[in-house]
Amino acid sequence: MTPSHHGDPAALAETSRSGHPLESVDLIKALPAAVYTCDPEGHLDTWNAAAGDLWGRTPGKGVTRWCGSCQLLRADGSEFPFEQSPMALVLRNEKWTRGEEILIQRADGSLRRVIPCPELLHDHEGKVSGAVNMLVDITERKKAEEAQELASRLPMENPSPVMRLSEGRTVEFANPAAEAILHSWNISPGGEVPGSISRPAREALASGVKATIEVHIDARTYILRIAPVISAASVNLYFNDVTDLKHAEAALRLTEQRFRTLATHSPVAIFTKDREGRYTLSNQAWRRLHGMPPEQVQGIRDEDISGREGAAVLRANDRAV
Repeated sequence: MTPSHHGDPAALAETSRSGHPLESVDLIKALPAAVYTCDPEGHLDTWNAAAGDLWGRTPGKGVTRWCGSCQLLRADGSEFPFEQSPMALVLRNEKWTRGEEILIQRADGSLRRVIPCPELLHDHEGKVSGAVNMLVDITERKKAEEAQELASRLPMENPSPVMRLSEGRTVEFANPAAEAILHSWNISPGGEVPGSISRPAREALASGVKATIEVHIDARTYILRIAPVISAASVNLYFNDVTDLKHAEAALRLTEQRFRTLATHSPVAIFTKDREGRYTLSNQAWRRLHGMPPEQVQGIRDEDISGREGAAVLRANDRAV
């Protein structure tokens, strides 16, 4: 009866010790994980299709030593000589830290992150006949973990307030920048947000459609982006503080209003033009000078007032200004 192995190098080593080498080879070739064996000197003896795919090449049997990859690197990307590889250490009966990650370079230059699992092989007399190594490819798992870590870290590092509401009402998460808002609402994580926030949040969750609203909290004004996460029955809130922008817009409107008031009552003829030379603003003194009512001024050009020759002179003056 064939021993149960489940891709375990130790089980393969036990199968080899039982005195059925061909059975061991069949097991190796049937495994979906990358597995290979070396003789006592470290020369590659057997490998399966998964190992060849992982290496991206076919190594030389009895020639290539320790591993079939083009190069080995430590997990931090530093150089890792083949003579210090897990397989080499095991065959020299030296210690290798189980579970330690390494990088292997494929024939196309790409890198794969793997966990080596080397085990010694023994013959029926208990003598070392080589070693078997299974390379557990964790590249995709590592990428997913890194992406998840980045996603979870981004809200914490965001300088703007970010919250997550469970069911669109209860604060499930708040980054440090959101603490001032929670304080203003007199709640902490686990508390319910005000109705002015929960109502649009629950509406977004019910419809599955993102929304943007303007909210006022204490003396601050925020543009709030509401992003429902249907699968998690939650809503993400992204606050963008536009208080200073609002103040600047208000100041600009006040300045424009004062200018219009001043221009309207000034005894000096005042006007403005756009980049195309069209009149956009004129005061009473200018209209009296040209004998035009207000409704005729908007959008006219110099040609409409002074003819072609006069317009050329006026445009020259505009460029000089």
